[in-house]
Amino acid sequence: LTDGVFTFGYTSTDGKVQVYPNCPKEIELKHVAYSSQIIDVSILPFQEITVLIKAKTIQLPDVNIYAKKERERYRKMGITKKRPFWGHLGYATSVFNHAQYIPNEDIRNNYILSAVHVYILSKGSPTLPFFVTLYKGEDETLAPNEKLKMAGPVYCKALQGDAYFTLDVTAYNLEMPKTGLFVMIEPAHKVPPVYGTVKIGKTEWQTSTNKNQVFIGSANQHVNTYRTWRDHGKGWKRSSFPPKIIDGESSIVGNPMIYLTMKKQKRK
Repeated sequence: LTDGVFTFGYTSTDGKVQVYPNCPKEIELKHVAYSSQIIDVSILPFQEITVLIKAKTIQLPDVNIYAKKERERYRKMGITKKRPFWGHLGYATSVFNHAQYIPNEDIRNNYILSAVHVYILSKGSPTLPFFVTLYKGEDETLAPNEKLKMAGPVYCKALQGDAYFTLDVTAYNLEMPKTGLFVMIEPAHKVPPVYGTVKIGKTEWQTSTNKNQVFIGSANQHVNTYRTWRDHGKGWKRSSFPPKIIDGESSIVGNPMIYLTMKKQKRK
């Protein structure tokens, strides 16, 4: 890594990049066969992260290939609502780490993970970077175990808010564990909490008002089975918010909108 005068780091043949303390705030990752990506290295909290860059589409001449047809069956697991329950409330990622446990709803079959989907609200700063790490679950009553890490931390950055951000994990060739898995969301940089209130129906609720953070949408799905864990820097603790009623009919406490897509292949 150099600007022609100073050396800021080096790259290896296996795609690893190491930067020195004198590295500029941002670096651009480029490869002839992939789309470039700019990374703000000044906010990275880890000594080592994974950055997935997308392959460029290359037009090739038509070639006829004949092979036995495969049938692909896709499945979703997790919180799959298309829209958040309340658009102006969500899970702030500025102060602590979130880990959402996703149980395996079909242990009779084997599935390969295709993607992780996280709903990012337009509230706050939806295009700030964050990290995703996957852990094999042991049980929904047990916290994420660092020894069971499957992949990550992976650098992520949404292009917009009020939409699902999709992280393609097919390159890892990960099998969905029979015991489920944790999807951990960690902010690229932590900011102090600033709390305010918002009125919904007849009730006022406390919510984070710091705009310099990413908010994950909350959905009224699986409300009575709360599978969210938080780490404030002192270890993981399972959240146990009871369902709350607004105007006698709807629950405000939902799970973070995070789900997995996976596929199983069968030959006909």
